[in-house]
Amino acid sequence: MDQVSLPFAGIRVLDIASFIAAPVAATIFADYGADVIKIEPPQQGDPNRQTWELASYPKAGVNFPWEMDSRGKRSIAWARRFISFGEAERYSDYQLPASRT
Repeated sequence: MDQVSLPFAGIRVLDIASFIAAPVAATIFADYGADVIKIEPPQQGDPNRQTWELASYPKAGVNFPWEMDSRGKRSIAWARRFISFGEAERYSDYQLPASRT
């Protein structure tokens, strides 16, 4: 199938997820022509890159789950800073609703 005729051709998707379900959703976008950019933390990359080393995975020279989840994607490392809930609370205008009893 020609790239131009794919339904998501011309759409750019940022994949910031890790572990199975969400990365697979972004892979499906790539399968249908979207330009998917996988954003990973620097140094170690997405944690799913190392899961094949777990004892429960069959021993192979290739990380097949990672290859399946990341096919058709470009990948970049981004040093985003995570903030604590308390810090986020200071920057937010949103007020949590009163708890229900």
